Amino acid sequence: MKRNFTSPENQDNKQSKMSSSPQFDTTSITTDASDVIGLQ
Repeated sequence: MKRNFTSPENQDNKQSKMSSSPQFDTTSITTDASDVIGLQ
């Protein structure tokens, strides 16, 4: 997931989601951070 998070493709997808639903984008970011911290 770390690679995907840094991947420019994922960033573009996030921007698209942000335009459609900023709330969803925020949740995605929080999940990513939580996932990395929780797993590590």
